[in-house]
Amino acid sequence: MAKNNGLFPTQKDSLILKLLLFIQSSSDLNIGLVSVFIVLTSFALSFFTGITDIFSASGGVLTVLGIFVLVGVSTPVSFEDIDQAVKEEVSNPCSKTSATGEEVIQHIATIVQRILHNRSRQVLGTKISAIGILIWAYGWLIEKLPSYPVGACICT
Repeated sequence: MAKNNGLFPTQKDSLILKLLLFIQSSSDLNIGLVSVFIVLTSFALSFFTGITDIFSASGGVLTVLGIFVLVGVSTPVSFEDIDQAVKEEVSNPCSKTSATGEEVIQHIATIVQRILHNRSRQVLGTKISAIGILIWAYGWLIEKLPSYPVGACICT
């Protein structure tokens, strides 16, 4: 909860906001690599232990990661992000009579760039969530693979 006298929480106060900030600053490639690592590691652990639930559970982790990617697109985390979002909304050079064509073009280019970045992140988050849900729902099917070690659980 907020620790700053009832005001909204910041990344200093919230683990979720810290995670969102980390995801926002990560590249699409790094997020994809983390997703693949989670899936492959859980798949290997499932084969090693003979427990399909380990692989299925990784789908839940992927789903949460995908949701964080989606939420991270529209959630300003730091005060600087909030300040920048407010400035972008308030300062529109198109509404100024003294605005030059270059200022207007730069403003439009910035908006288009942000929209394209947000759209690619929305697609990435949706893909990760969809794959996570499918793994979560059907991960148990790996036990049907011919090479799956049925009953090879090394649990005591």
